Amino acid sequence: MIAHQAAALVQRAADEPGLRLTGIYSHFATADEEDRAFLRRQLDTFHEVLAACGGAKGLVRHMANSAATIDVPDAHFDMVRPGLAIYGYQPSPHLVNHLPLRPALRLTAPLMPSRICPRDRAAATG
Repeated sequence: MIAHQAAALVQRAADEPGLRLTGIYSHFATADEEDRAFLRRQLDTFHEVLAACGGAKGLVRHMANSAATIDVPDAHFDMVRPGLAIYGYQPSPHLVNHLPLRPALRLTAPLMPSRICPRDRAAATG
């Protein structure tokens, strides 16, 4: 049912003169989890949607987040959307493939003193 609903929506958007449909995508909810059963169901559903849309010709197809980019090559389609991996973090300890990633960012801040001020005193930041 989802595939036919998606195909109807894609056709409706394609028929709308003020719209230009450029892509079709989904997102893996559990790609970073050890159990891949739900990921596989999502991928199968996406394939069904693409088939119902005639292969989604002319549309950019994408689905893979960081975990799927690293571990699920059959989910790469036309592009991937790595998130945490871009910043040098493994998206999950459950991945089969581990890339030699290193954190690319660091957040630092100076330590500031904290004081308790009596109620009848004024406090300032300077």
